[in-house]
Amino acid sequence: MIELLEVGNFVVKEDSQYKIKTISGSKITLVDTFTDNEIVQKISDLKDQIFLGKAKVTFASKAKQELHGDTSIDFASYPKNLKGKAVEKWKYLSRYKNSGIQGFSENLLKDFLTEVEKETGIKAPSWRTLKRWYDIAEENGIRGLIDKHHLKGNKTSRVGITEENMIFQSLEKLKDAEKITFKFAHQIFDDSVIIHNAENPQDQLSSISYPAFVKKAHKIAPYDLMVGHIGKSKADKLYKQNKRNRPVKYILDRAEIDHTRLDLFVVDDVLRLPLGRPNITSILDVKSKSVLGFYVGFEVPSFVSVAKAMKHAISDKTDYLKRFPGLRSKWLCKGVFHEIAYDRGREFDSNLLEEALLDLDVVGRGNPAAKAWYKGSIESHFNTINKRFLVNKPGKVFSDLTDSNEYNSEKNGVISFSALMEMLVIWVVDEYQVSANSNFTAIPNLTWMQDLPYVDVTPINPDKLDIIFSENTTRTNNDKGIGYLYLHYDNDRLTKLRRRFGYRLEQIKINREDVSYIYVLDPSERVYFKVPAIDQEYTQGLGLYQHKRILKFHKKFIKGQVDELGLALARKRIEEIIDREVLADKRSKTGTIANVARFKGIGQDMEGPATVVNSGNANNLPPLEEAPKGDNAEFLDSVDDDIEDDLDDELE
Repeated sequence: MIELLEVGNFVVKEDSQYKIKTISGSKITLVDTFTDNEIVQKISDLKDQIFLGKAKVTFASKAKQELHGDTSIDFASYPKNLKGKAVEKWKYLSRYKNSGIQGFSENLLKDFLTEVEKETGIKAPSWRTLKRWYDIAEENGIRGLIDKHHLKGNKTSRVGITEENMIFQSLEKLKDAEKITFKFAHQIFDDSVIIHNAENPQDQLSSISYPAFVKKAHKIAPYDLMVGHIGKSKADKLYKQNKRNRPVKYILDRAEIDHTRLDLFVVDDVLRLPLGRPNITSILDVKSKSVLGFYVGFEVPSFVSVAKAMKHAISDKTDYLKRFPGLRSKWLCKGVFHEIAYDRGREFDSNLLEEALLDLDVVGRGNPAAKAWYKGSIESHFNTINKRFLVNKPGKVFSDLTDSNEYNSEKNGVISFSALMEMLVIWVVDEYQVSANSNFTAIPNLTWMQDLPYVDVTPINPDKLDIIFSENTTRTNNDKGIGYLYLHYDNDRLTKLRRRFGYRLEQIKINREDVSYIYVLDPSERVYFKVPAIDQEYTQGLGLYQHKRILKFHKKFIKGQVDELGLALARKRIEEIIDREVLADKRSKTGTIANVARFKGIGQDMEGPATVVNSGNANNLPPLEEAPKGDNAEFLDSVDDDIEDDLDDELE
């Protein structure tokens, strides 16, 4: 990830703008650009504010701000031909990083470049060009490899030879018996720069931030650092050539993701009606075995469930955990992982996910078919959930009929979805994360804290994460604003855009989780801005899947002109049908109710009761005979239809 906290950059928080003056150890000094007042705070606290969207960083370099600002154009939004060329460069760089080759020269790279050209069919660059690509990517990620020279930013290293020697000398301390941390080594380097500048007024050196110091340290002498930190024999194992997987040395080096259906029937919060067994998409850190994040709901395995789980894993959990008072521990996990392993399911084999991972500088690895042991950590984790978390819960599904004793899981299910989420969070935070794993080799939270001083966890703003995981398309900006699937979006900034450029196609991004807004690209500033739907009452809390189902119902049953009023009436009609039918026949088959739960968006990110009916209508419904029975039953049955078609749409 791109380093945000560097001297000279700006921080906006609490309605004030600050300039980063100095970064020393674990502290950062900010200067108010209006009053010149200085404040000093912990770097970790500022990173937390950025994770939570309470602070934003603006780069001092205009080119870098255009490339990496929170609302800048993401990798997926560039033209297809430019993305293709950048990915070709990225393939060479990925193979170089995994080759074990140290350095750049014609002799070192001649055979390597020939081998990669044969393997990929992509014309090999010169070794000097590969070095140039490497430097650009280290500075600016894959966006820097896009052929737009005004966006590439600074290619040269900010660290001179003298400073590099000082860094190396400070790192030598890591070989001492005390095994000091990187933070202390950075302080030694910082002190050396200060002393040098005091003794040499005509030859002033610049210090660098702690994250940049750690990054440089791993480049200068990774093997020597590991010898000092973990011993020669372990370092030799880590730095042997390994073409299958990169070595997992620290937290966030490698994650694993997968889905499973929980072995538990849950019930409606209001009706106590069985909803079925929810799905969980979980992401696990391989080194610490920590749960990085998850998504639980009735969403089928898809890009939506993967995106929700990844955003939850990367984000700070502080605000999320406020929903569950009484927790005794903290959920420490946050930050972008370097690599993620997954099955070759269709939800992972999509351009949407591939481009999002490239933008985040995450290596995606699809495991060979029918070889679950290639991601054994997540498989073991699901086994732990079923055997340790769900083992004694009412509604538990037994894997072995001899264990069930004719136990009816559906009939005996009494745990509501909301209660399940509360129990799951408590179990993850207060039990799983603070307990030893099954082999008694690690405690997730303890391993996380031990590794944290050696890992640069770069914060990422929620808006930037939202843009990266949204889908690209184009629509015309006309007198009605921008239309998408019969919804219309407009605001003052969009109006100014059409006054300036006229009616024309604009590049937009759609968040499949929430159609109450879109992002529109400002072509002159090359940043996205958010535009709300005109009909907020209809779109509030509505996902793309639910909107498409409403459109289908509208066309099939109402047969009128499709507009905002028609859609609102269709949504109201659907809600009434679900309320009447579910309440009238609580024996509805669980499969149907589970799909209704998906339609209603029941999942961990919903607010209020997890129920398939409007809780306010549960005790105040019109008489059943007022609604045509045929239409009602037909709609409820149609909720089961076309699930595969919807999944196909999601993967296009």
